[in-house]
Amino acid sequence: MPMIRSHKLCALASGVLSVSLALMQASCFFVADDNDCTWYPRVSCFGAGGGTPVGCDPSKTSNAVADTCGVFVSPTGADGNTGTKAKPLKTIQAALAKGSAVYACAGAVPFTEAVTIGKPATLFGALDCASWAYDASKKTSLTAGPETIPMRLTSLAGGSAVHDFAITAADAMLAGGSSIAVLDEGADLTLEHVDIAAGAGKAGAAGTAQTQMKTPTTAKGVDGMDDAMCNVPLGLLGGPGGTNTCSSTKTNGGDGGKGFADVSGAPGSDGLPMMTPGNGGAGQTTTASCKPGQPGADGMPGMPGTGGRGIGDVSASGYQAPIAALGGSGPAGQGGGGGGGARECDMNKMFAGPSGGGGGAGGCGGVAGKAGQSGGSSFGILALGAKLTLVTVTLTTHDGGVGGLGGDGQHGGDGGLAGHATGGAACDGGKGGQGGKGGPGGGGAGGHSVAIAVKGGALPVLSSTTITNGKGAAGGAGGDMDMTMQTQGDGGLRCKTLDFTNPTSPSACAM
Repeated sequence: MPMIRSHKLCALASGVLSVSLALMQASCFFVADDNDCTWYPRVSCFGAGGGTPVGCDPSKTSNAVADTCGVFVSPTGADGNTGTKAKPLKTIQAALAKGSAVYACAGAVPFTEAVTIGKPATLFGALDCASWAYDASKKTSLTAGPETIPMRLTSLAGGSAVHDFAITAADAMLAGGSSIAVLDEGADLTLEHVDIAAGAGKAGAAGTAQTQMKTPTTAKGVDGMDDAMCNVPLGLLGGPGGTNTCSSTKTNGGDGGKGFADVSGAPGSDGLPMMTPGNGGAGQTTTASCKPGQPGADGMPGMPGTGGRGIGDVSASGYQAPIAALGGSGPAGQGGGGGGGARECDMNKMFAGPSGGGGGAGGCGGVAGKAGQSGGSSFGILALGAKLTLVTVTLTTHDGGVGGLGGDGQHGGDGGLAGHATGGAACDGGKGGQGGKGGPGGGGAGGHSVAIAVKGGALPVLSSTTITNGKGAAGGAGGDMDMTMQTQGDGGLRCKTLDFTNPTSPSACAM
């Protein structure tokens, strides 16, 4: 339409336009000012399903698009600017707040920000920062810091499109962290001439090491008594057993046998708990010597933990890795039996013989080894109930993080030392049993390397997509380097697409 330097003449000219053009003006076009009858597209038309006018698509015109096509943004701009080519904004997020058609230039410095698209919008890249002309050999770079997703779309952004961008997620830095370049929470999205790269997932942290379980000094059995002068007519009490309590379980050693001026010395009592009955020593008789108390039974090892299992899950919060389980605590050891007492001290059998030593208390069981943390993953696109249309897109992912090692189980406490018999005819008590070692913690699962992960939506067609995957990482071994099937974490996957909707399906991971 020719330029007419009068608002009234513009009105006259518009009266001869067809009805269809008038309707077009009302919906998608407007006159720039009173002295210019040129029709310009309204920003509200972009991303709403009506398509982009040819004059506002940088790839379809040899000239820079007009300021009226949308909002312009440059890494060297300022968010207080008007958003024109001469005064561009600095951040893409500020440009989206101002309009729905965003033109981002491709300079030497990338846009470093987390962009959230919460309405239908179209982003155009590959524009020269000086001339704003389209250059297909350049792409506008968008990145963000570690553990930050550079581009996210909410469910209100349906019908959005991104052209000529290179979107790169940084390597994860926190233990078990993942790298995700694009997260789409349910918006239909078109990506055209876009490069997407996810960084490496971070290895999971190892389960924390446990310290040695300590045994209290009260766990030692007390020595038996002796009447060196042979002038005690009544019995001599045996040495008390050592004492210890593990949670609510008493692991006391048995008391030493009493010395008697009689046909036999008293037997030592059994240690607690009664894991091996009859470990108290027999007293001296007229025909047999006394018997020392037997050591208490050692506690059994605790059950091993379970390694990280499955492929995890995805949500608007990102990737949730499988969780490994800690092991079981070891049970306590049994107290040692008390030593048998002697039957006499003197030849006339009038005075009590020496008594037996007390048994040592059992040691407490070690606590379980802590579980290893699962490694983080590398995801190019994570789509939740979204429809993706990919046109000449490259997707690059890096390695997942290895699963953290499970923590070693804590060694059980040592059994208490036995009390001795101080007289020659009496017997020592038994040493307390050692507490059972805590079970090893499960190893964390390895992280994935996946170009596109989906949940609740259709898998995209990849006919015009180039994919370069890293490796899925190994799962961590269980504590104490236990690499049995139960304790080792599952390995991560390497997939072009991974469907979390039905993760146990054999076809969930497309290679």
